[in-house]
Amino acid sequence: LDIPSIAWAGPLADQNLKTDGSQRDIHMTQMVYEALRAQFERTGKAHGYVFANQSGNPLDNKNFINRVWAPLLRH
Repeated sequence: LDIPSIAWAGPLADQNLKTDGSQRDIHMTQMVYEALRAQFERTGKAHGYVFANQSGNPLDNKNFINRVWAPLLRH
């Protein structure tokens, strides 16, 4: 599963990293992998993103933090 961090910065027109040292492998459990794969099957095939907004564009990280993450942390 390839998750380029540049997806948060904008369009994925150029997926080249600045340095070879910027490449990271992230280990995840099988359950997390299967959940991400299932989500991609639902949204990724249509839009190319694991998590997309209603228009099919990638989620806006600031909007996600303000509307979802920060309120969740307050509970």
